[in-house]
Amino acid sequence: MTFSSNLKRHNLPVYLLLTFLTYSNFAHSKEAITWRVTDWPPFYILDGVQKGRGIYDEMIKMLSDKMPEYDHQTVQMNTDRVRKAWSRGNNVCHPSVLPDNNPDIKTSVYNSVLLPHRIIFNKEQEIANVSLMELLKDVNIVGGITPGRYSKKINKIIDDHQEKDHLKINTSYKSLIGLLFSKRIDYIIEYSPIIEYYARQHQLANITHSVAIQETAESPFLLVAIACTKNPWGEKIIAKINKILIEEANKPNYLDFRLKWFDEASQQELKLIYANQYLKDKH
Repeated sequence: MTFSSNLKRHNLPVYLLLTFLTYSNFAHSKEAITWRVTDWPPFYILDGVQKGRGIYDEMIKMLSDKMPEYDHQTVQMNTDRVRKAWSRGNNVCHPSVLPDNNPDIKTSVYNSVLLPHRIIFNKEQEIANVSLMELLKDVNIVGGITPGRYSKKINKIIDDHQEKDHLKINTSYKSLIGLLFSKRIDYIIEYSPIIEYYARQHQLANITHSVAIQETAESPFLLVAIACTKNPWGEKIIAKINKILIEEANKPNYLDFRLKWFDEASQQELKLIYANQYLKDKH
């Protein structure tokens, strides 16, 4: 036996070990999916005892469990940041998008249904149905608004009324909820589950009631989708997500996490909407 063959024979275990480790590292390195999350309970809950139990936290978990071949990561981003990521072609998915004509995203079939923004009043304000335009003009009722945060139609109405002394402008919707519960303002524009979550977290009685907005009556619900960057990667991820959502929609418990943060009346309303609308894009 030559010296060379003897060296190879003695180094064979080391060679096999290195080969195994190299293959093992390769086999366990997964392509990543970055999920955008934001501090928006109860849709996303990033802190506290309910952390990870928001509606879209649960959505991400469900999809992560169904796509174990990917490394799923959550990154907190505001709206501007995720839009810039999409425009730059960075691979990011966002689980709660209202589909529009954004050329930088590919959207899934609908993943959930939300009730639209409503006027949230102190209970002292006995108003049953309201025109937002007329309400914003009423100098005897103090409102709180966050410009640019609502639907296009609501934002357009608000844009014409921002410079009024009886309207409190605040970039923090949580601050506005606090003002409402302390009765320093009479109403805000908000999603109902956010109000209920705030009351529970602060151990307060819910002193509010919500009213539908006349100007958005033709759109009594919002269909929500998942969006990923519009590139070959995003096309591939959305195709997988669509398949999962279609399969999940046929399971009897698919509404559980989607409805759990809504009050009972809203749950009943949403169950009817899901029954009539949710399967329409899942053939």
